[in-house]
Amino acid sequence: MKLYEVQTYLSLTNHGWSGFTLVVNADAWKALPPARLANVSRGIKSSHNSGQHGMGGEEMRRAFALAVMALLLMNCVGIASAQQRPNKAVGVVLVVPPTGHLARNSWFSGTGCDFFDLKEMNLYGAVFDAARSALSARYKMVQVSVTPDAAIRTGNTEIFGIFKSFPPIGEQVRQFSRPKGPVDLYLVIWSSLSANDCDLHPNTPVGYGIGLTKVSDRPTHLHAFGEAFLVDARTLKTSDSVYLGSAFVRLDGFEWKDKRAELTDQQWQMIKATIPKLLSAAVQSASKQLLDMR
Repeated sequence: MKLYEVQTYLSLTNHGWSGFTLVVNADAWKALPPARLANVSRGIKSSHNSGQHGMGGEEMRRAFALAVMALLLMNCVGIASAQQRPNKAVGVVLVVPPTGHLARNSWFSGTGCDFFDLKEMNLYGAVFDAARSALSARYKMVQVSVTPDAAIRTGNTEIFGIFKSFPPIGEQVRQFSRPKGPVDLYLVIWSSLSANDCDLHPNTPVGYGIGLTKVSDRPTHLHAFGEAFLVDARTLKTSDSVYLGSAFVRLDGFEWKDKRAELTDQQWQMIKATIPKLLSAAVQSASKQLLDMR
């Protein structure tokens, strides 16, 4: 049908009409604090009443204000809903050997091997701060200490491990963990004992575990390799692991020393400062990746 067949008169007033409908989840609406609920309701009614008598320029601005009010309302409802949901508690666990290594291997100049104390570096503080930075917006973070002999043992980490029997990894974590509060999940950062030695092959690209490595005539590398995974504190089921593959830096021009005692104070201070930073950056990325996969 044509417009003139159904429309007798037409007025060109150069205005328009628009309607705004607010749809809110009833439970979320009721969950708003009384004072906030009253303010939002009053604002909506005021904006609605001011726009009932036409849609000139002023009314259009008020209608726009109503739309903004709706967006603010949704934000308030989202906050209130999130406040109703208790955050899960994530306990951060660090399991590393007591020492790192100075390891050198070359086809022509032989090998060198020595160890240095990791306790001087406050690795747990760096790891916990990194995990908290990545996860605290969604999770309650809990510090977890471990027993002095804490280690994760599997058939791959132990000599002749294939012939030995070990508890499930989740059970091992439960046994050596000492959380400072209730936890729903354990975020475990670990580097195996077997990876922290001087058993290098001249074709190794960087090194293993936590330490300072020089292979053949290639530059020295400082690294804090390990893995991260989750353990459900109730079922003790473990997630897939995320390898901390980015936790290394090449030290061009580093003057190699085979022994910890031979390192200059400047070299040692650099090592002490850099290993926690490498571990922190890798843990921050791995933590977010693991929790986003849940």
